[in-house]
Amino acid sequence: MKKHRTKYCSSLLVNAILALASHYSERLDVRSNLADSSTVGNHFFAEARRLLLVEEGRSSLTVAQALALMAMREAGCGRDSNGWMYCGRSLHVALDLGLHLPAKVDASSPFSPTEMEVRRITFWGLFVLDK
Repeated sequence: MKKHRTKYCSSLLVNAILALASHYSERLDVRSNLADSSTVGNHFFAEARRLLLVEEGRSSLTVAQALALMAMREAGCGRDSNGWMYCGRSLHVALDLGLHLPAKVDASSPFSPTEMEVRRITFWGLFVLDK
């Protein structure tokens, strides 16, 4: 992120990570209301949702990954229907990117071996989340 390389890391993904990770923090400053533990990570989640609107219509690995994390966060907060909605959106992005299609790692591939591995891991992570 510091070097402005956003292929595998974006502000959306970072905020989704922080929103989910906040639930495992004892720090009060991750709450939007210090007196209410149910507000933990809300400001990160709100920023992730705002950034998701900016990314609307654009499919990328980081969008798919962020949506999956947002799904887990919502389900963990007891909002199962929101969690399913974000999970479904992550799967639609994966399909749009063709993550479900078999690909060969050879000279004719448009993807490097590293990108192929990231795509494979992302697909199977989304598959497991859905199941």
